[in-house]
Amino acid sequence: MKRFIGPLTTLVLLAFALPAFAAEEEEVAHKFLGLPVELWKLANLLLILAFLVYFLGRPLKTHFRKRREDLDEALARAAAERDRAVSLASEMTAKVASLEKEVAEIRRRGAEEGEREKKAQLEAAVREAESLRRNAADEIERRLASAKHELAAAAADLAAGRAREALAAAITDEDRRRLLDESVQNVSRAS
Repeated sequence: MKRFIGPLTTLVLLAFALPAFAAEEEEVAHKFLGLPVELWKLANLLLILAFLVYFLGRPLKTHFRKRREDLDEALARAAAERDRAVSLASEMTAKVASLEKEVAEIRRRGAEEGEREKKAQLEAAVREAESLRRNAADEIERRLASAKHELAAAAADLAAGRAREALAAAITDEDRRRLLDESVQNVSRAS
């Protein structure tokens, strides 16, 4: 395209110069070489357009074809990227839905495990309370038996003490001498 700039510039300058020359002569006569000036202006315009089409038509056509191909490629890439983005968005949506399901499942399992643990702890507490109740009842029984035994021993001691006192009051000195003699004879026989 650069090779056409020199000759094209010259043609454009000539094309613009001709109407100027014609305008100068127009003041003298409204005709140039026997034709009206407007006709010369139209011819100049058509000549400039013909030169522009001849010299710039092919490079412009090539440029615009290349530009159209570039735009078509860009549109194809954009469409492919859009399809990929839509695919990624649908994958992400599916993953988010999957994660939401997993979270719901984890929460459900957590609630179930919590209920099972709560039930197990309640059962363990009931067993522990029952064991404590049995241990307390056994301890009460042991202490009651011990208290009965102590009470019986205390009653026996008390009865023996009263019996001694009663016997001591009922025994005379002569009974004592006779008991002493019998004890001595029992010991002599035994030896």
